[in-house]
Amino acid sequence: MNTKSEAVKTNNRGFTLIELMVALVILTILMGFAIPEVINQINLSKFETQKSNLKEIKKAIDQYYADRGRYPKRLKDLTETTHPYFSEIPVDPVSGAADWEIAEKDNKSKWYRTSTINYPGAPALWAPEAESCVYHVRPRPITN
Repeated sequence: MNTKSEAVKTNNRGFTLIELMVALVILTILMGFAIPEVINQINLSKFETQKSNLKEIKKAIDQYYADRGRYPKRLKDLTETTHPYFSEIPVDPVSGAADWEIAEKDNKSKWYRTSTINYPGAPALWAPEAESCVYHVRPRPITN
């Protein structure tokens, strides 16, 4: 005579090895599509943060120029005044460094760029001495 508990036990079936392998293959394929997109979104957010940081630096440079009639010789000057424009210079989220560099283009302009590494697509701020600061975010190779 079959009891109720014996009937439940006979109806309980687990996954077969083939079913588990098929499920694993499907998950692997889905992850193969998802992971590059997630990485791409992370990189896009880093570039957006980088643009935002450059805009803030541009505002501080413009304000420094309005207050003093000249551009700072180095970005550290924005933090070392009596009334600093920044508590600290923003970190470049792409390179992970806070060592923004001022690279002389010619006698009339300076390029403020992220990190000392000249990587492709590095954005730059252009601050001509005679005019207001101009903000460039499109990729621009910088030569020393």
